[in-house]
Amino acid sequence: MCNHKNKETADKLLLERQNVEVLIRKFNAKNAEVAALTEATQTQIDGVQRANAAVTGADYSQFSHEEKMQAGLLVNMTLTLAQMINKELELDD
Repeated sequence: MCNHKNKETADKLLLERQNVEVLIRKFNAKNAEVAALTEATQTQIDGVQRANAAVTGADYSQFSHEEKMQAGLLVNMTLTLAQMINKELELDD
């Protein structure tokens, strides 16, 4: 009888360990996703700051073609940054 109870307990503990290991792997994957998103967001922020510095205080009507392209790049980068900031990570998968 004792052996049967010990086996049941061991089986339950093994199942719990497997469940915890699955959760740890999911956590590590989410952690890596957050780190990658953080790095990409910072890169995008740096790009927006550079593009903004290139066009700030200037009169758009006096922009050269290159400056207009830079302003368009700033708009696109800002929209991309907003999407990155608003990205939600799925936690229940």
